[in-house]
Amino acid sequence: MATFEDFPGAGYLRLRGLPFSAGTKEVSDFLTEFGVMEANVILGTNAQGLPSGEAWVQFADQASADEARRQKDRQRIGGRYIEIFSSSYDDCTARSGGAMGAVGKGAYGGGAIAGGNSADTAGGFTDFLGAAYLRLRGLPFNATQKDVSDFFAEFGVMPEQVLMGSEGATGRPSGEAWIQLFNEAIAAQARSAKDRQKMGHRYIEVFPSTAMDAGKATARPTQDRAAFRGAGAGAVAGAGACAGGAFGAGGDDWSWFMGAWPQFFGKGAGGFGQDRYAPY
Repeated sequence: MATFEDFPGAGYLRLRGLPFSAGTKEVSDFLTEFGVMEANVILGTNAQGLPSGEAWVQFADQASADEARRQKDRQRIGGRYIEIFSSSYDDCTARSGGAMGAVGKGAYGGGAIAGGNSADTAGGFTDFLGAAYLRLRGLPFNATQKDVSDFFAEFGVMPEQVLMGSEGATGRPSGEAWIQLFNEAIAAQARSAKDRQKMGHRYIEVFPSTAMDAGKATARPTQDRAAFRGAGAGAVAGAGACAGGAFGAGGDDWSWFMGAWPQFFGKGAGGFGQDRYAPY
């Protein structure tokens, strides 16, 4: 595991939001006026050993670290703006490199997607103190993690902080996604800025959420879209047709249909598809 050689008076910073392609040279160049060289940079990795978008930097003294943070926080490397936080030698050695990937706690994006083995994993994300979550609804069905992270790029969201929803029975995209943000304040800003904004030709609804709610991302109820497309004349012609045809008599399908009715028929006249906010 990469570590710094500590010395009296050294200062430390943590950088977050780096492009995944960024290396130690890009980080040292970003901070070159403060005497930072490649040997003073450690890049973070996630549980899979891939770049986490974080780095830790060592400075000759605390004053240099403080000034670097003042001048460089929210400045850009490539197309990404970089957040900078105070850190320490112990924080660097505990959370950078292999240690961060194994523990996955406190590292924004460290093993965020389901599949990590951290004990702190909740709902498919590696949860950490202060983390905040949003749920997106109405995504294009061909949207990817990168599309979602690009949509929230100014809030430091990377693909690892995105969990795509899918229907439990079919595995088809559900039109939902969950994202992990560094804290509630950033989540509130992201929601305010992006709610009802468009991704492609679809506008996206954004709701507060939790890590545990994201755990249901791959178990959303299956939407029987074919039943609503109709044949010949078109859409479903009312509850009687459903009861006698596509949904059979009673049971879970009928319960689902009655619960989903407002999504497909809206509130008031107009019939099929009048609820513009429905995700399907």
